Amino acid sequence: MRRAVEEHGRDPVRDDVWDWLAERTSWVPTEFSDDAGEDRLGSHLQQVDEQWQTQGNRVYYLAVPPAAMPTLVAELGKRRTTTGWTR
Repeated sequence: MRRAVEEHGRDPVRDDVWDWLAERTSWVPTEFSDDAGEDRLGSHLQQVDEQWQTQGNRVYYLAVPPAAMPTLVAELGKRRTTTGWTR
């Protein structure tokens, strides 16, 4: 991921900023149509909020087909237990 940011980013990558971001980056692999996977993601996000005191602020990268996006976003919204901004 860092290599892609270095190659395609507008600004040089600072090690201190990258280390901060990388430490807080996580993923939950699942099938987008798997309710149990969406529940695992919801639980994971709660843990992240507690660990990093993010207050519900988060950025999502969803590697799914475009047609699946509306359903997945709606399911994530149902499992959201905090306020904050999302991107």
